[in-house]
Amino acid sequence: MEESADNSAKSAVSIIIPTRNRPALLERCLGSLASGGVFSSGVHAFVCDDFSEEANRVRNKALCERDGVTYILCEGRGPAAARNRGIAASDSQWCAFIDDDAIVAPEWLGTLIDTVRICSPYCIGIEGSVFPEGDGLWDHEVMNLDGGLFITANMVWRRSALELAGMFDEDFPGPFAEDHELSVRMERYGFTVFVPRMRAYHASRKLIG
Repeated sequence: MEESADNSAKSAVSIIIPTRNRPALLERCLGSLASGGVFSSGVHAFVCDDFSEEANRVRNKALCERDGVTYILCEGRGPAAARNRGIAASDSQWCAFIDDDAIVAPEWLGTLIDTVRICSPYCIGIEGSVFPEGDGLWDHEVMNLDGGLFITANMVWRRSALELAGMFDEDFPGPFAEDHELSVRMERYGFTVFVPRMRAYHASRKLIG
C-alpha cells in the first residue's frame, strides 16, 4: 500500500523548466534532478525552450532525449509564456517550476512528495528555499531563505489555482517579477507553505570582472 501511495503522489507532480540559450546550465539542472531520482520516479518533466539559437536547441533537445524529458519548442516570447506552455502540456495536479540556472538538493523530490501528500485542499502553493551559489560582493545572487518571495527557481503551484488565476502573465517579456506578480493573483485562492528543506541552489552571475 505504501508503494502505491508513493506512485500516486509522484504522478500528481510535473516539473517545468524554461530555458533559452544556456545548454550548459540546463545540463547541470537536469543532472541534479537525475541525481535526486526524479527521472527514475515516474515524475514527468518538461523543458520549455524559448526559441534558443539552432545549435543550442539541438543540444537542449539531446539532453531531454537522454533523460526522458519532454522537449517543447516555444515561440521566444519570454519565460512566462514558456512556463504556460509547460502547464498546458502537463496533466498533473501540481506544477513544480525550476529555472535552468538552478539545481536541486538530493532530497528535493522526497520532500516535495511528502508535502503534497499532507497538503490541505486550501494549500495552493509550496515554496522551497533558494540558496545562492555566489562567492562575493560583485555577484548577482538569487536567494529565498525565509519564504514569501515565490521565486520560480523553486516554486510549486496547484494546477487548479493556476488556471483560476489565469497562469503567468505573458506580457512580461523577460525574467523580471513575473513570478511575484502571479503570486499576488494566486493569494485569493488559498495559502502557500514554505518548506525550507525543499532546497535549490541558484547560479550567480558576475556583475564585474
